[in-house]
Amino acid sequence: MKYDMDHLDLKSAFPAEPEACHEALMNAARSVREEKSKVKRFSVRTALIAALIIVATVAVAVAAGQYFGWSDYMRDHFGVNVPEDAVTAMQQDDSMSWEVGPLIFTVKELISDGRCAHASVEIRTTDGSQALLTDYAYDAVGAAGEEMKAWAQKMGLSSASINWVQAAKELNLPLYEVRAILEEDPEVSGGESMEDLMRNEDGSITYFSMPLLDYEKAKDGFTANFYLRAAEIDPEGGEEKSPDKMRTDSFKVEVQPMIEEAVYLPEGNEIVLMGEENENVAFTVLRVEMERYVTGVYATVVCTIQDGVYKDADEWLEEGGEIPGRLSTEDGTDIPDGMSLSWRDNMDNWPEISEEMSLSLESLPDVVVLNDQVKLRKQ
Repeated sequence: MKYDMDHLDLKSAFPAEPEACHEALMNAARSVREEKSKVKRFSVRTALIAALIIVATVAVAVAAGQYFGWSDYMRDHFGVNVPEDAVTAMQQDDSMSWEVGPLIFTVKELISDGRCAHASVEIRTTDGSQALLTDYAYDAVGAAGEEMKAWAQKMGLSSASINWVQAAKELNLPLYEVRAILEEDPEVSGGESMEDLMRNEDGSITYFSMPLLDYEKAKDGFTANFYLRAAEIDPEGGEEKSPDKMRTDSFKVEVQPMIEEAVYLPEGNEIVLMGEENENVAFTVLRVEMERYVTGVYATVVCTIQDGVYKDADEWLEEGGEIPGRLSTEDGTDIPDGMSLSWRDNMDNWPEISEEMSLSLESLPDVVVLNDQVKLRKQ
């Protein structure tokens, strides 16, 4: 079942979160481990729980002697090519760095286009000593794929299926559960966030954090801070020792400006048929709007749904309704997803509906094709 949550103000619906509550929620989030999925997007209307706790994915990879950043992460896990201008713009000068217990957290990348923000933080031991760093101590070392299985073999572990607590005991190394979350001002929150990490060959990790934002409230810039946590885990019993943690001072996040925009109108046929079981639902395509930022392109498909099939948006969503949203170039090549990974729907003006998606484009094409059925040309 899907819900349109755009009108909900979930942040203000709850009182300020006590520290103990925050820790409980974070522990709950760490305890939820799902099988690695091939899904390349998430929608702000599909997961109420994501507005309350942050669900961390478990993908981890080993960097070959280098610092892994967003470009590597998006390419390796989602097949998204981050624009070169975005790679350059998000680089930080290491001036934001904090010691939390025995670890040092250094912001390497930070960028926002107002719809989402991307931050990566390098975490390593302050004194350069070896330690095992993970987001959840009871994950299997090799759970993230072949890279980590190879790492386990290289380290001489008895098996890649043992968890990090067992690995720390076998290697006689300290073990830390860590977090490095970009926390946006609640006033600009889009209601969801994503976390993940990649493992560098030197033992450090890169921690990724990506909150969605309310564009109208965030587009002129916003304040944010980092929540940093380092909790040593006893390899003998697996218990967490008293964690070191901090919230940094707030800082201003500048939002990248829109570079160009365009409207695309149908040429000839304007009807898209969406097959649903044995029934075709017809959509009349009104236009596609595109806005380009240094981070890529946001495209919004605007259409109306066939009269008489559904009485309202709620019924349509309950039936698993889907807006036509697959865009390709004139030669039929699908345009890949962009680095925000989000799709946002708007049904306030039913039966007119729209869907905004992030695309991996560095320029606006002259022609796009929607679901292989409607050709639209830039005006």
